[in-house]
Amino acid sequence: MSEGLQRFTFLRSISLDFSNCKLITDQGLKHLIKGLQRFTFLKSISLDFSNSKAITDQGVKSLSQSLQRLSSLQSVSLKFACGSITDQGVNDLNECLQSLTSLQSISLGLIACMQITDQAVKDLSKGLQQLTSLQSISLDLSGSMPITDQGVKGLSEGLHRLASLQSVNLNFHGCMQITDQGVKNLIKGLQQLSSLQFSNLDLQYCVRLTDQSVKDLSEGLQRFTSLQSISLNFWR
Repeated sequence: MSEGLQRFTFLRSISLDFSNCKLITDQGLKHLIKGLQRFTFLKSISLDFSNSKAITDQGVKSLSQSLQRLSSLQSVSLKFACGSITDQGVNDLNECLQSLTSLQSISLGLIACMQITDQAVKDLSKGLQQLTSLQSISLDLSGSMPITDQGVKGLSEGLHRLASLQSVNLNFHGCMQITDQGVKNLIKGLQQLSSLQFSNLDLQYCVRLTDQSVKDLSEGLQRFTSLQSISLNFWR
């Protein structure tokens, strides 16, 4: 595939969906990367490896190193649902994203990544602070059950420094260790985003949440003066 793409040297946008391709490994990812890094004019890239469970930190590292060469990127969407990815893989992605200073939109899916911890989320949040042009962020940590209130707090502290953010989409579906305190910290951070217009928060199956989270969200919404649209999901 990568050899076929190489003839399109002036591509501005690429979207490739490998979701449910369970036999794709780090080696296949390397072949793909070899072709992608030639597209120096690329503005937008979307890669979906949902349920490509054979991909590990090594494949993520190779991908991250390749994307760093695409300095013109303004939009990046990456989705993984691979239990083999650890904090090291997230750190490699973090270094990559920090180097792409023209980014305006990031969508990162780390779904059911059971080896990712709060520390990786905190480090990712700190890295995003470098991206002063960022307008939209989507982070899907659904099913990544090791994530706790500490990870949510670290994320919140990083997001509130991104003054240009207009859209925030956070998915903690099934993160069962998150409590009312995590929600309170998250609201506190989002309230400081004066440009925020659109927000989506998924807390489905966060089974430790109580009425207190509903109260804090209700009171917090009154301070979001620039919001045009908000979606909250607590269903369980």
